[in-house]
Amino acid sequence: MDEKKRLRIVIRQMIQHNDDHMQDFVTWSSFAEENGMDGVSGVLNEAGKHVDAATTALRSALDLLD
Repeated sequence: MDEKKRLRIVIRQMIQHNDDHMQDFVTWSSFAEENGMDGVSGVLNEAGKHVDAATTALRSALDLLD
């Protein structure tokens, strides 16, 4: 398999993995907020922002491979 093709597959999997985690961050952040754990909710939202930034970087890397 071509190395670029292999890397594209891996990066796409990383993006999907991050997208799955983003759904968890949203779900659990809402849960925490609804149950009076505003600090936890805020930290989960912040973590989600970092994952989103990582996903943006991965998409940029993928674009460079095309």
